[in-house]
Amino acid sequence: MISRPVAQRKPVGNERGFLENYRPNIDSFLTKEEKPKLAEWGNTRNEEQPAGTYAREIVNRLLIDLSWNSSRMEGNTYSLLDTELLIHNGKNPSNKSPMETPKKVVLY
Repeated sequence: MISRPVAQRKPVGNERGFLENYRPNIDSFLTKEEKPKLAEWGNTRNEEQPAGTYAREIVNRLLIDLSWNSSRMEGNTYSLLDTELLIHNGKNPSNKSPMETPKKVVLY
C-alpha cells in the first residue's frame, strides 16, 4: 500500500457520496483493522533519547525527500531507495552517473 513507489500507485478519486454523508466522529473511512496498524506506524518511540534525536530523524527524512524530488524534477533516475542509501551510506548505485547525485545538489 504505502511502500509502493509513487509511479506504481493507482490514482483514486473521492467518493462523493461518502463525503456528502460523512458524520464527524461517527463515520470512518478506515476500517477497525487499519486504525491500530496506522497508529503503530505513526507512533514515535517512547523510550528516553538524547535531545534532538527525533528532530534529527525528521531532518534526515526531509533531506532524503527533498533530494529525491529535486532529482525527479531534473529528470534524474534515482529511486527513493537509491537516494536513501546514498545519503545514509554514501553508496552511489553503480549504474548511476556521479552527476546525477542528488545529495550534492541539496548540500550545496
